[in-house]
Amino acid sequence: MYYSGQTIHEFGHDSLGALQYLQADTDNLLITTDRHWADLQADFSDEIHILAEVPYFLKKDRIVLLGRNERTADKVPDRRAMRSKGWK
Repeated sequence: MYYSGQTIHEFGHDSLGALQYLQADTDNLLITTDRHWADLQADFSDEIHILAEVPYFLKKDRIVLLGRNERTADKVPDRRAMRSKGWK
């Protein structure tokens, strides 16, 4: 799958694959739900953080954007600007 010329990797329930992907490059990001993040959190290092989150349309869960470190966090848009677009 491609988006904006970038490859999008799908991991399904492969938490090890997701972890390896995030650790491979500081610019790699992962999108999942807060429920899946809670399940994955024990397998991930302390370097992995929620960089942004938004309600999951018509669901109780939230969609979260995960990144590896502060360098990645600096590339995410300003939280105030994100909140104005519905991001928490």
